[in-house]
Parts: sequence; structure tokens; C-alpha cells
Amino acid sequence: MIGLNENAPVIFLLNGPGTLMRGQLYQKSSWKSGDVFGYGIIFPSKKDSKILPYVFFTKNGRRIGNKFSLKKDTDNLFPYFKLRSCSIEINFGNDLENEPFVYNTLKHNI
Repeated sequence: MIGLNENAPVIFLLNGPGTLMRGQLYQKSSWKSGDVFGYGIIFPSKKDSKILPYVFFTKNGRRIGNKFSLKKDTDNLFPYFKLRSCSIEINFGNDLENEPFVYNTLKHNI
């Protein structure tokens, strides 16, 4: 499980039943109604064997913080949402023509 901690400036990676494997600081920012947060995961091509898979977060179409490197054999990643008195709308990219991502993935640099 990978996510942003709402109480501290930490991106976290959990393994199994809540065991914290790793945490990294990210750019702390304010959050308000209408903000759009995104999460991306990059698996480099096999020819780029020195580049580890990584995740990144976005806010309103702009990257926030640094990339978060994963172990080479990382799998079983899934999104997790913890809410307090709010609602969310999720876009997994199944209809990008009518509901495109706010973050422009075509301009993403590794």
C-alpha cells in the first residue's frame, strides 16, 4: 500500500498488515476542497536495468515532492484511501478520452 499521510509530511509504503517498510518526506502543502491529487507508478523498460521502479504524487496536475524509489521486485501495489469528513472521485484511466488525467502523463520525464 502506498499513500500520503495526512497528519505528517510522509509518503509511506506498507507491506501486509500495516507493517511500515519505508517512509520519505515530501513537499508539505495545504489541501482544500476541489484539489486533485494523483499517483503514478513508473516501471522502466527492461533495457534500463539500473533505474528502479518508482512512484510519484501530483496535486492539481503538478508533481509534488521527489520520486519514491521502490525495490526492483516490488509487486502487489494497490491504492488506499483514508477519508475524514470528505468524499473523493477516482479515475483509474479507463475512459481517458472523456475523463483525462489532470497530470499530463505524455510530458512525464523519468
